[in-house]
Amino acid sequence: TLFCFVLACHALPASVRERSARRLIALCTPALVIGLPYLAWKISYYGHVLPNTFRAKVGFTPAVLARGIRYALDAAGGLPLVAAVAVVAPLWLLFPGRDSRPWLLLAGVASYLAYVIAIGGDVFPAYRLLIVVLPLAALLSQYLLASLASTGRGGRAFALALAAAAVFGFAYQNFWSPRVRILDEAIGEDALGKFRAVGLELKRQLPHDALVAYSGGGVIPFSSELPFLDTLGLTDAHIATRPVRELGKGIPGHEKGDGQYVFSRQPHVVIFTGIPVSSFEAFFTGDRELVAIPAFAQAYERRTLTVPFKPHGGPAEVKIPVPLYVRRDVGAF
Repeated sequence: TLFCFVLACHALPASVRERSARRLIALCTPALVIGLPYLAWKISYYGHVLPNTFRAKVGFTPAVLARGIRYALDAAGGLPLVAAVAVVAPLWLLFPGRDSRPWLLLAGVASYLAYVIAIGGDVFPAYRLLIVVLPLAALLSQYLLASLASTGRGGRAFALALAAAAVFGFAYQNFWSPRVRILDEAIGEDALGKFRAVGLELKRQLPHDALVAYSGGGVIPFSSELPFLDTLGLTDAHIATRPVRELGKGIPGHEKGDGQYVFSRQPHVVIFTGIPVSSFEAFFTGDRELVAIPAFAQAYERRTLTVPFKPHGGPAEVKIPVPLYVRRDVGAF
């Protein structure tokens, strides 16, 4: 939607100058043919235009904006291609005689960076939010290098040297970024395989209609195929719409919760995030609210599920302890 808006802003003045709607029709027809049915389905199925994750994660507060700026500055060091293009391209394109069309690519990069800052950035590794604009940044850098190479033999040699330096320098900087390297430990211990094993064990041990409340809406719920209550609200409309007074001062996407609501749903199993998989200690807001309810300790007991797991490429099977809160009327497992 954002990129379509940028394209429309580019096509509208051109259509006025040409006194022809051909450009706008070519742009709008696919959007209308594909977008309108999709929009109608979303409203009829979910009741909202924006996704639930938007309401769960985004709030326009000074703290969210400050967090987004910090994320962008950190990304400038860890993913320098986007940062370099965003800074250099406007300077290069300001010279007279340059083709104005690359401004469209730059507008796409700039508008998306503004969106990332506005929503407060992200917490997960490898600057995943900026993957969207990498193709635009690469195309724009290719244009800049081609323009430089067109200035003559010296320009071509300089462009080639600059391209080589950029490829190796940017790749090195991105590869050694702490936000990227944090994946090493998770890959080494086969974290996804570990979560999958826990989900499959829950599927084997629990009734098929057992409700699991957990803040990790990912591998474990998917593998367990059990009814799932996302205590962070990413898949729960009630928690997602709960107001948060200081939104933006916590972890992006992990600031909302509602312990009383979770308790009212009476889940069979409650899982708190922890290491290696879970913990008896409450970390997120909604989990802390939940354990603070006096009736919670009466209705739930602590159990530790032991899950056999053989890491990918590992020498032997290991046993993973998984602390859980289980409703007292749930049978032993």
